[in-house]
Amino acid sequence: MKKAFKQLISICLIGILMISVTGCGAEDGATKALEEMMQALKSGDKSRVQSYYDIEALLSKVVSDNKGELETEILRIMNRMQYQILSAEQEEDGRVKISAEIVSLDNAEVMNRFLEKVMAMVASNEYQMQLPNMKRETYQGLLVQQLLDVLAADDIPSVKETVEIMMVKDSGIWKMDRSEETFLDSLFGSFANAIVSLV
Repeated sequence: MKKAFKQLISICLIGILMISVTGCGAEDGATKALEEMMQALKSGDKSRVQSYYDIEALLSKVVSDNKGELETEILRIMNRMQYQILSAEQEEDGRVKISAEIVSLDNAEVMNRFLEKVMAMVASNEYQMQLPNMKRETYQGLLVQQLLDVLAADDIPSVKETVEIMMVKDSGIWKMDRSEETFLDSLFGSFANAIVSLV
């Protein structure tokens, strides 16, 4: 009886050890994948960034000749972004929640300056004279230019923010869970939304 009990305890301990090792493997794999993604985002290389975050979809509603310049500016901002992974924890559903500290441009300050520039633009005589014949593409182009002018400023403060990033294993590869709004959507979505919503 004692021998059977010892074997049962041994099997239980091995099972617990296997479960904890598997959990660590998932956390390590997801963390490594996030590190690779962040390095790709910081690279400024559109093809590497595109494999993790769809910039083209982000800017799909912006119709203007200078949309490419806005894309370039977003890549430049990504390049300056700093991050530190704080923790990783496997969820019951198999996803891994990673907590990270992100340092990037202060979006609130960007949007305040953008709205100030737009208000000054629409109050100008030059704009008012063009308004009766202005097409949507021209208007969006003017908005994009105002945003580009703001983003080009060197004095926009940075903010440090702690974010939670959900990673999911898809076909054996760890990826950012796109079923939820990602920290990148909140970081850059406001730029495209600001332009589209003012049309």
